[in-house]
Amino acid sequence: MPKVQKDLVNKVHTLAEHVKQDLRKKGVVVPTKQKDGSIHFDDYIMLKEKDGYHIYKKKTHVVGPVNLPQTAIVIANGLALGKL
Repeated sequence: MPKVQKDLVNKVHTLAEHVKQDLRKKGVVVPTKQKDGSIHFDDYIMLKEKDGYHIYKKKTHVVGPVNLPQTAIVIANGLALGKL
């Protein structure tokens, strides 16, 4: 990769990390969607199963079933922030 491109990629990566930290300070953890359909909030994983949405931490069931995805997202976000 040329030096100019490498510098640009590094600057964008640094900017993205600053944005994530600013959002965390405001109370929002940036979720990441995985190829298997799960959504990660730091150590917490939100999965859709037959009976609703479930939240896990390191393969340990934490919360669920939750029938609304919005509620499951708010709960997973609060858990990732350490507020719940």
